[in-house]
Amino acid sequence: PEWGSGCRFNFAQFQDQFWAFERIGASLSGHYEISGDLSLFGDLIHSDSTAEARQAPPAISAPVGGFTLAGGPYVPPWHPANPFNDDLEVYSRMLDGGPRVHTNESEAWRAVAGLEGAWGDWDWRLSALFSENEVTKTYRNLPSQSRYQDALLGMGGPGGNQFYNPFGYEPQNAPALVDWIMADAEQQDRSEERSVDLWLSRLFGALPGGPVGVAAGLQYREQALDQWAEESLLYGDLGHFHDPVSADRDILSAYVEFRLPLLNSLEAQLALRYEDYSDFGSTTNPKIALRWQPHETLLLRGSWGTSFKPPSFSELYRPVQEDFGWYIDVERCELTGLSVDCDYWLYPLEYGGNPDLGPEEGESWFAGTVWTPEFAPGFEVQLDFWEFRHEDRIEWLDPQLVLDEEGSFGIVRAPAEADGTPGRIVLVQETLVNADVLKTSGFDTTLRYRLPTESAGIFRASIMHTYIDTWRFTESLNDALIDREYAGRYRRVPVPRNRANLNLSWDRDAHGAAANFHYTGSYENHTDLYVNGERTDQPMIIGSHTTLDLQYRYTFEGLRQAVLRIGCNNVTDEDPPINYGGLEPFHDGRGRFFYVRWQQPIR
Repeated sequence: PEWGSGCRFNFAQFQDQFWAFERIGASLSGHYEISGDLSLFGDLIHSDSTAEARQAPPAISAPVGGFTLAGGPYVPPWHPANPFNDDLEVYSRMLDGGPRVHTNESEAWRAVAGLEGAWGDWDWRLSALFSENEVTKTYRNLPSQSRYQDALLGMGGPGGNQFYNPFGYEPQNAPALVDWIMADAEQQDRSEERSVDLWLSRLFGALPGGPVGVAAGLQYREQALDQWAEESLLYGDLGHFHDPVSADRDILSAYVEFRLPLLNSLEAQLALRYEDYSDFGSTTNPKIALRWQPHETLLLRGSWGTSFKPPSFSELYRPVQEDFGWYIDVERCELTGLSVDCDYWLYPLEYGGNPDLGPEEGESWFAGTVWTPEFAPGFEVQLDFWEFRHEDRIEWLDPQLVLDEEGSFGIVRAPAEADGTPGRIVLVQETLVNADVLKTSGFDTTLRYRLPTESAGIFRASIMHTYIDTWRFTESLNDALIDREYAGRYRRVPVPRNRANLNLSWDRDAHGAAANFHYTGSYENHTDLYVNGERTDQPMIIGSHTTLDLQYRYTFEGLRQAVLRIGCNNVTDEDPPINYGGLEPFHDGRGRFFYVRWQQPIR
């Protein structure tokens, strides 16, 4: 077809919305008193999990505007199904190979052991931690790029003499040939962490409001990651480029915190934390907090602090993945006006970690009040304001933001056309960057009421509401400035301005019941609204969503306080709001969901 028209693939017919998931876990905790001032404690946790999902058959290649990435598969002139007597670039999915199947198997261990006690006026705790997580990722039903090309040349199949026919909506090929092309592969990740912690605390001196409290500690941590993949993944024959990874770091931390009761009604907290990273240098971060209670019914509080976060191993070394993404080529659209440039179009995409990332730094402010009015016993009101400002924030840089500003970062184009029009996009590279600034601010409001009765039990009600005022992202690139407000809009995830939960509960002896209402406000989607198949200049609005969960609980005192819970999430079976791109984190597409849980303490 001419540019401006074309066929789009229906991913939904193959895609699983939810991974099939199974997990088995066990935990063991112990505490042994050696003497009045010395105790031994320990925790051991083990978990095995398996998750599996189907995805659409992978795309073989994506030629754009007559320009193909080097090595892309082609159909030769002598192919029996090629009517054009010329080389044909392949833009195809192996539907006869079936969906891809991804399986993740994880085994995790976490062990903590230590001693705690008192020494003079000091309380102390010394502990050691070891954790390990091994993940085996199995990719099944992936076409081998080399075997696929051989089959297009007539050298496919067990005998090396079969042609693969890629033409038609549902290609018909011999099962033995399809099986010969398809392959499975494994990737293994192993992460470890070891740490030793020493914590001390005591009271000393006296201020008008009481004694001064101090806590201090030292911590040493070692972190390591090893990733390995089969050769077919290492060199891209199955559509991935996965270099082996072996990384480690150690962190030395020291901290001190003071609790200063300046007056009976006024308290200050001062904290300081020093950390030294073997791969990102050292940092010192303070925190100051004030708590003032001018009346027994009114509390005022506030805090300020800074933070430092190095990139994780995943952010640094995540393997490059090949995929496709829908983008609008704004720069070409202004020059050509073609639908293929002005509408969302499917382009080859590579995304992965960024070994050049640096640490992010943050600054936070918090101010709030708690009011418990005398005229309404059991009633409480909390109002809080918060603001976070992150510099060099580690964020995925959405390529569409670059295209909107007619930038070139991560955009690979074909050679320019004769009239100077930029070439069509042949590859989009999405990566993590240290964004200049991410600023977020908002308000939290909480209302609580507690009503105890003599014979009917205790009734509780609470409502919690969060309003996001600002979620502003700023990034300066070589040829583009990105400055976007995302509150009430969609970024990589939705940022609805309003979210709320209403909880109603009742407890009486061994019985308990609860009703929970969950509300998520509306927001603008990242795609425009289409009416009767025509794109408008209005954003698509993802509607608000409210669900109700119910639960009954019974505690068996004769079975060492075992607890039985019976419940239903989304009792009214509310559908999530319509979103052409799929389900979002705030919306559960499973509908009404019943569950039974048994919790058995072992003492």
